[in-house]
Amino acid sequence: MEEATVIQNKIYEIRAKLALPERADEDNAEAVNDLSEDMRHELDDIYDAIAALSVKTPQARKPVRPIGYKTSKR
Repeated sequence: MEEATVIQNKIYEIRAKLALPERADEDNAEAVNDLSEDMRHELDDIYDAIAALSVKTPQARKPVRPIGYKTSKR
């Protein structure tokens, strides 16, 4: 009976050790998701800034010279 208990305890230890990487994987996946979301927000901000800079503002135009011959005004 004692041998069965030792084996059972070893099995529990192995299962506990196997569960640790699973938890670490979940933590890593969550960290990657958070990083991805932060990066998406930063990229959105960059694209918004680029869009704001690319808007052309109307500039004052000089009056257009009429086509044709110049006549003297008397």
